[in-house]
Amino acid sequence: MPFDICFEIVKNGDARIITSRDLAMYDFLCHGFGTRSVNHKQNFCKKDFPYAPERLFTATQVHGNKVVVIDNTSQKKPICCDGMVTMNSQIALAVRTADCIPILILDPVKKIIGAVHAGWRGTVLGITAKAIEVLVREFYSDPADIKAAIGPSIGPCCYEVDNSVFEAVTDEKLKKEIFSKSRNRGRLMMDLRKANLIQMKERGMMEANIVIVPLCTACHNDLFFSYRKEGSKAGRQLNFIMLS
Repeated sequence: MPFDICFEIVKNGDARIITSRDLAMYDFLCHGFGTRSVNHKQNFCKKDFPYAPERLFTATQVHGNKVVVIDNTSQKKPICCDGMVTMNSQIALAVRTADCIPILILDPVKKIIGAVHAGWRGTVLGITAKAIEVLVREFYSDPADIKAAIGPSIGPCCYEVDNSVFEAVTDEKLKKEIFSKSRNRGRLMMDLRKANLIQMKERGMMEANIVIVPLCTACHNDLFFSYRKEGSKAGRQLNFIMLS
């Protein structure tokens, strides 16, 4: 679906963030996918957004499948995980990305939010499925109520991987869905977005409740940081969600 139907770019001072029109309809929610102009905690808290630093939770991302429920602002930091969930309106959840997928999750009925960082390792380990399972198990969410927005990430047009990534995926049916041939011998193109979409659908979410930003971070390096394009010099955009 075209970008401008599902998303819009919002300017706030010098910052530009991408918001989901679907999530933006809820007046109790604040969210956004960062660009190169929204890339660190100080920027988020002091320059462009009216939230105190202690309200923002960012994890030490380890490319795993651990999902943590954040109960209060005094919770011990740093937190090593790649997914966070909360129903506390005093907490903003945020993940940093530069090609990996940021996923913002909302149960509008129970008023629960989640933020997920999914690279290929986390995707293979089922990080997004795990986040949905936590909502269902800990908060009794109905998967059919849950909404999700998959943010800017490297697309299948640019995400070339080697055979070790292919072999890490053990589901043969899934392999056929998310891998395609590369122009380079011995390499494959991987569709991270589709892999995570499939995880959500398999956990009972409705596809109509999932939207995907159709922008590749490697193709749009002027707007987003891209590790594939910039290497170790790449910054990280901040992607956030908060009940308000």
